[in-house]
Amino acid sequence: MVQSTLLALALTALAATAANASANAQAAGQLNAQDALVAPPSRSRHAGRSHRATAAPAVHKLKRRASSKCKASSHYDNDGGSEEDESPSSSDSSSSSGSGSTVGDSQNNSTGVNNQIDWDMSSNFLKIGNIFVGMLPDDGSGGGQKESMSQLNSILPAKSAWYGRYAQVSNGKTFDGSQIYSVMDDIKESGAILAASVMPYGTWYGLTESDNRNAVAIAKVCNDIYKTHGVEVWLRFAHEMNWYQVDGTYSGGVSEFQTGWKVLSKAIEEYAPETKLWWSPNVGSDSDYEKYYPKEGRVDVVGFDWYPNDASESFVAKAKPFHDKYAKGDIKMVQGETGMHRPSSDAEKMQWARSLSSKDAQEQMPNYLGWMHFNYDKYENGRQVDFKLVKPEQKSAAINQQFVSFFTGA
Repeated sequence: MVQSTLLALALTALAATAANASANAQAAGQLNAQDALVAPPSRSRHAGRSHRATAAPAVHKLKRRASSKCKASSHYDNDGGSEEDESPSSSDSSSSSGSGSTVGDSQNNSTGVNNQIDWDMSSNFLKIGNIFVGMLPDDGSGGGQKESMSQLNSILPAKSAWYGRYAQVSNGKTFDGSQIYSVMDDIKESGAILAASVMPYGTWYGLTESDNRNAVAIAKVCNDIYKTHGVEVWLRFAHEMNWYQVDGTYSGGVSEFQTGWKVLSKAIEEYAPETKLWWSPNVGSDSDYEKYYPKEGRVDVVGFDWYPNDASESFVAKAKPFHDKYAKGDIKMVQGETGMHRPSSDAEKMQWARSLSSKDAQEQMPNYLGWMHFNYDKYENGRQVDFKLVKPEQKSAAINQQFVSFFTGA
C-alpha cells in the first residue's frame, strides 16, 4: 500500500516536471520567433567621426542571371577620405505586393556562351551621356528633413537610376529587411533600381561558415523584393569595410569580412540569383583594396565611396586606376556614395558633379556606369553639413535649378 502510494506520487511529480519543461520550451520558442521579427534599431551613426586624410519607370522581367567568380589585386594608392551618414529608420514591413513585373532596367540577362551580363540601363533614368545618376534620399536621421524619392523625382528632369537605402544586421537578430520594406511603396513608385546597403553592425552573426542564417535571410529578402515587389536589387554588402572595421562600426577584421562575403555570395547564388553583388570600399590605399577585395564569391559591381574636401579634385585621376584594375569584363563601376565632404557652396557642389560625369570619365573608364549622391542634410563632427544637390523642401532653391540645368543643358 505504501509502495503504491509512493509510486503514484513519483509519477505525478514526473508528469508535472515534463509539463513545465514543455511550457518553458514553447515560451522560449515564441520569444525567439518574436525576436526574429524585430528590426535593428534606428541610430545616429558616427556623428563625431573625423575626416581621414589619407520620365515613367521602366517595367520588365529579368531572366535568371549567371554567376561569375572574380579575383583581382590592386596597384593603386591614394590618401583620400570619406564621410557620410547611414542611419535608416526602423518600421514595420510594407504589405504591398508586386504585379510580377520588375522595376528598373539594367537587364542582367545571360548572353552568349560566356554567360555575360547585359548591363543595358533604362533610357528613362537620369544621366549625362553614358553616366547614370542615383540618389540616397535623406531619411531625417541626421537632423535634416526627411524626404522621399518621389519628391526628388518631381524636381529632376528624369528618374533617379538608383534608390539608395541603408539597413543593418544586428547581433542575435534574424535580418527581416524592415528598414527597406518601410519605404517600399516609394521605391516602387520611383522606378529605380534598389541599391541596398546592408551593414553587419558590430557583428557577423549569421554570416559565418558555421552559421549562415543571416546570409540566407538577406538573400531571401532580396529575392522577395525582386519577385514579390518587382524591384531589381543591387546589394552593397558591408560597404566601406576598410573604414568601418577601423572605427568599430563593423567588428573583426579582414578575415571576418572575407568569410562574410563568401557566405553571403553563396546564399545569393542559391536564393536570389538575380541580385547583383556590389563591392564598395571607402576610398583608401592600395593595400586596403588589395586585402579587402573578395577572394571567394561573386562580384558584379565595384566602386569606392568618396567625399572630397576640395571640389577641384580630379575624379578621373583618383578613379581610373581603381577602374582599370577592378572594373574588368562584365564587372561595372558605380560610385555608391559621394558628395562634398565639408559645407560647400552651390558652385562647389556642381563642380564636383561635373567631375563625376565628365567627358573624360566616360571616355577613359568604359566600365564606369554612374554614381549615387548622398542627398542628406546631416549633423556631423559638431556641425550641420548640407550635402544636398536636390532640395524638395525648397523648390525654388538655386541648387535645384543648377542641377536640373546640368542634365538638360539649359
